[in-house]
Amino acid sequence: MAIRKCMECGNGVSTKAESCPKCGAVLKKNTGCCLAYIALGILVLFALCVFGSLVVLVVIGSLVDDGSGGFNKTPSNFIKTTRARVLSSEPVSFISPGNGKRMQQVHVTWENTGTTPIRVVDADIISRDSVGNILERHNYTIYAEFDHSPGVRPGEIYTTPAGEGFILSGYRGLPGYTEAQTVDVRITNVLEKSGM
Repeated sequence: MAIRKCMECGNGVSTKAESCPKCGAVLKKNTGCCLAYIALGILVLFALCVFGSLVVLVVIGSLVDDGSGGFNKTPSNFIKTTRARVLSSEPVSFISPGNGKRMQQVHVTWENTGTTPIRVVDADIISRDSVGNILERHNYTIYAEFDHSPGVRPGEIYTTPAGEGFILSGYRGLPGYTEAQTVDVRITNVLEKSGM
């Protein structure tokens, strides 16, 4: 049993007593402390919920902010990817206007499988003879555009225009020359910006 002072007369009174035995003052039960702790706990919980919600909204907003000050809900803004895949490649014979010799160019069809426009594509080009032996191996930029051009947009397919493309070495009639029957093209680098 604990003793506390009577607020009226200052006499020592048991904490279990309902009134002071000396002056008869009614003693208040000490429940205010518990209620204060409960109220403080509820207030802290409420503040944490509000603050946590604000943090979540700020984080989500920064992930989908399209830079225009608006709120863009398209999932493609979450992760920007710059990717492409080769759909087909082939050696195409042509007569060189410079020397009149029969030569070969590499024509490639590729698709933008990413979420950003593409302005540069580098690739390894491997030409092969009729039995699959490697004739040549080169790394070459198969596509390049200025940064202000639209480039190849996501989902679009690009084919090397006729008369353009990587020219394989040699020509028919050159000693030791073998014409390529197939060409493998493996994309090695894809860029959204060309720096041009």
